[in-house]
Amino acid sequence: MVDEPEKTYPTASVMWKRFVSICGSTLSLLQYAPLYRAYIYQALQQLYDDAVQYTEMRTHLQPVCSALYGLFLLAVWGLHGPNLRAFVKLF
Repeated sequence: MVDEPEKTYPTASVMWKRFVSICGSTLSLLQYAPLYRAYIYQALQQLYDDAVQYTEMRTHLQPVCSALYGLFLLAVWGLHGPNLRAFVKLF
C-alpha cells in the first residue's frame, strides 16, 4: 500500500511491472506439486462454499516439481486428478 498511488504508479505500465514482480516471487512456490495441489483444492473449496455452480479452471502447463526426487510433472491429470476425485466425494 502506498500513500500516493498516482505518483508511485503514474502509468498503467509502471503499475503492471510492479504487479508482475510481486506475482513472480510466488511462482516458484506454485511449482512445487504438493503446494500446487493444495492451492487448486482450496480454490475448489472456496467456489463450493460460495455456491458457484459453474467454473472453468484455467491453468498453464508449467513444469511442476514433484516431491519425489525433484522430478517435473507435466501431466495435467496427474496434478488435478487427485484433487477432483477428492472434491467430488463431497457430494
